[in-house]
Amino acid sequence: MAQVRPDVLNEFGLKDSDGVLVVSVIPRSAAARAYIEADDFIITYGGKPVRSPTELIEMVTATAPGTRVPIGVRRYADDPIAIVEVTIE
Repeated sequence: MAQVRPDVLNEFGLKDSDGVLVVSVIPRSAAARAYIEADDFIITYGGKPVRSPTELIEMVTATAPGTRVPIGVRRYADDPIAIVEVTIE
């Protein structure tokens, strides 16, 4: 994960506090099974806004294994935010 540069945020129509960029996805992980891909933006986790990679890590580690969590993801600039369900491992 990475903090998103302002020019990329602007291209995707996001504010400076919106989301984190997925840099890579581990094969066969919960994220991969939910079809989250590198270069996607994670905008929300469990219905709450994600503002930094650190914040997302804290949210995930605070979630009990086996919990299904809705995650808001945007793939392309013109795409609406898609909600995918991920089961925390």
